[in-house]
Amino acid sequence: MVPVARRLLLKQKSKFIITISGIGFSVMLMLFITGIHEGVKTGVTGYVANCPAQIWLCQKNSTNLLRSSSFLNESIIGDVRNVDGVKNADRILRIITTAEIQEKPVTLFLFGYKPNALSGAPNMFEGSSEIQNGEIILDRSFALKNKLLLGDSIKIQDRGFRVAGFCTETNAIVAQFSFTTLHDAQNLIGFPNIISFILVVPENNISDLILIERLKEKFDFLSVYSKKEFIKNNLEEMQTGVLPILWAIGIFAAISGAAVISLMLYGSVLEKRDDYAMLKAVGASHSQLLSIVGKQSVFISLIGYFFGLLLYIILSPAIIKLFPEINLSLTGSAAVMVFAASIFIGIIGAIVPIYKLYSIYPAEVFRA
Repeated sequence: MVPVARRLLLKQKSKFIITISGIGFSVMLMLFITGIHEGVKTGVTGYVANCPAQIWLCQKNSTNLLRSSSFLNESIIGDVRNVDGVKNADRILRIITTAEIQEKPVTLFLFGYKPNALSGAPNMFEGSSEIQNGEIILDRSFALKNKLLLGDSIKIQDRGFRVAGFCTETNAIVAQFSFTTLHDAQNLIGFPNIISFILVVPENNISDLILIERLKEKFDFLSVYSKKEFIKNNLEEMQTGVLPILWAIGIFAAISGAAVISLMLYGSVLEKRDDYAMLKAVGASHSQLLSIVGKQSVFISLIGYFFGLLLYIILSPAIIKLFPEINLSLTGSAAVMVFAASIFIGIIGAIVPIYKLYSIYPAEVFRA
């Protein structure tokens, strides 16, 4: 039955090509959405995941880096370091401020850290994390978008900052992280003793859970999270914002693909009604005809998937160049998920044409 399915398709080459193109573009869109989704996850969690700190402390009821505020007095860092089982504790300050880049205002998610500390520095792409006062590290995507190079200067609150490096895994699409010294960040916010988060590295001989309980007991006015919990919190925060929109676009792409297949096969059944009637007249069972239509649909989906994957591979470098703030990170598991979705699209797209087969009778082949 597979050769029959393929032969019935190839009789309508123009419609076949149009359908493959439609499915390919739907698959390409799903691949882009999945790639952006994975890129957002990396950008949201990369800074925390790369940090050696296993425990994060912040103001009570603060849960994440992106959209919750946390302001603590810097003097608390000494008390945290004195807790039994704490190997090291560093601090960072997160502020949202406005920079002037090439005479344009740009919002910055700015993190201040101690350059000589064990924790707090981002994952560097170029330059050094050991910055001085008056220097800044920018997310690489942010720098590409704004055409900034090492040694360039940007203004924040009328103060000049020299670009000393570029970091990666700090692009959450809605926000790209930037880094400066803790001293500069505190001066920008106007409070010299304010910090946002305390990053704790436990001793090797103590479990994270035991140390977390000790910290919760001693600092009951703070929120204490393991690295895993804090990463989860950041992902959940992102899932309430951008990610649902991405999933909605992906679902609409899948629906469009299913509609294209359904319309093409429905038209094929109508045009080849006599062929299907002949098959029934010579003894083909209804299940065999259903198999023909189903295999046509899956065959189209398979070719459409590989066409869409080819389009993604060709176009993704151009998209990233045009829109550097878009972070594409298509994993193998994500590609397999889209492959499964394309097969499912093929199955759904065959439902209406299969239903139409019930109205075809063997006697139609003998009509005048």
